[in-house]
Amino acid sequence: VDLPEKVTSGESFSLPVSAYKTGLTANYNGKCSLEDPVLISASAYLGNLEPQKSADKTMSVFATTIDSTTKYGATYGACVFTYEDAAGEEYQESVDVKIEILEPVKQTDEEKKKAEEEAQEQKSLSQWWISLLFGLAIIAVLTAIIIIAKFSRMMKMR
Repeated sequence: VDLPEKVTSGESFSLPVSAYKTGLTANYNGKCSLEDPVLISASAYLGNLEPQKSADKTMSVFATTIDSTTKYGATYGACVFTYEDAAGEEYQESVDVKIEILEPVKQTDEEKKKAEEEAQEQKSLSQWWISLLFGLAIIAVLTAIIIIAKFSRMMKMR
């Protein structure tokens, strides 16, 4: 598991999980779970691993705050791999993990206003292009009508 060193509270990210079976017998029902009070994630089911084979999965993880008093800072947990042997006996391997929870960046009123203005500018810009395309379509239709009218008048004269 390659956990990032720092993550912002309220942020979601993908966590790649890789397992490689080095032994001579197969492992069954492999599963990886993240046990950390700050990181919310579902377990990654790795399935059955044959000798000299690997499994790669991805877990979606959401970072919360540490607790009500200490919202941000370092948190410690474990990444736990569980699997069974052919006899059904369950084994567990654990890797300690540490992650730094950062405070989310708060936008100032000026930044919010600037972002709103940029969004409005993008909206009006896209409407301008639509208007231009609509105008060109009208010109093309009028030109086609004029050409057809002249052509049919010329055919009537013959």
